[in-house]
Amino acid sequence: MWFTLYGGDPDSPTAEVRINDWIFTPVSLGQVEELLVKALSGDATLRRGIAGIGSWRLEVVVGEEVITNDDREGSGKPDSEWELKLLQNPH
Repeated sequence: MWFTLYGGDPDSPTAEVRINDWIFTPVSLGQVEELLVKALSGDATLRRGIAGIGSWRLEVVVGEEVITNDDREGSGKPDSEWELKLLQNPH
């Protein structure tokens, strides 16, 4: 499991957050910590698009906002231990 942060432009208080192959952008700098804590601790959900078809998306509730991203490098069904745990979350 890995994550990276990109950003730091003083004119744009946002970052790109990558968790394994999942890419979240833009993420407010004030949301980065909670996003990482929840995603890395398993407090997130993986699900398919409408009616259980389409691409996979990772959803993390940060404050009162649901941060969702469909952008995943690579392809195929999520299969890491971390992702399989997220598939079982009811959010």
